[in-house]
Amino acid sequence: MARSKKTQILDKEFNTQKELKEYVQKILYAYESEQPLSPAHFRFMKSLLNNHPDAYEKIGDGIESIWVQENVVNRGKSTGFWFRRVDGSIDNFSYKVCIESPPSVKSHFFMACREAVDRYVNDWREAAFQGIDTLRCPVSNDLITLRESYVAHSPLSFNEMAEAFLLKENIVLSERLFKAHGDSDFAMSFVDIDLRQKWSEYYRENATLEIRSKSVLGVKA
Repeated sequence: MARSKKTQILDKEFNTQKELKEYVQKILYAYESEQPLSPAHFRFMKSLLNNHPDAYEKIGDGIESIWVQENVVNRGKSTGFWFRRVDGSIDNFSYKVCIESPPSVKSHFFMACREAVDRYVNDWREAAFQGIDTLRCPVSNDLITLRESYVAHSPLSFNEMAEAFLLKENIVLSERLFKAHGDSDFAMSFVDIDLRQKWSEYYRENATLEIRSKSVLGVKA
């Protein structure tokens, strides 16, 4: 018997998990290997990825493209969804996990924190390249352009700062703190405008931002 759990993905409502799975499978098998999704299917699957239990880690700084690709698994091969983040890194995800396993409240908290400062980070990155074509990456020592760069947090990572803010403010995590943020890379934002502002100020005061090359993603400075 199909589990009765209504799910809303963008403008589409599904009455059961089975119904949603069948819709996604139609998308999956409509494409050749390594063929990018159409704009409409891309928006749908990007929104579905927000339901992954590790959505914050999966999405990172945002999703640039999604395609279908063959996976090698223990018992042979299967077809799945792969994606490229805006920082150039590549990963895959299970649509079944997105449908069957709800994201954690901590993941939603990180998303809301990221959404609150996303514009500030992007503006800082663009300002760093104002009037110049290249900057030198402090890790690789290469000269990089704006397109080849990303913003790193050092010595504290973004998650570590968010965790520190959580402890400082004695926040008890609850889904009531968040609201859906619409069709974007960040599924959640803070309901409380004052909390959003307080986090934004804390971030600006404590974050040490650094321009790095996308080629050194994951490398400790």
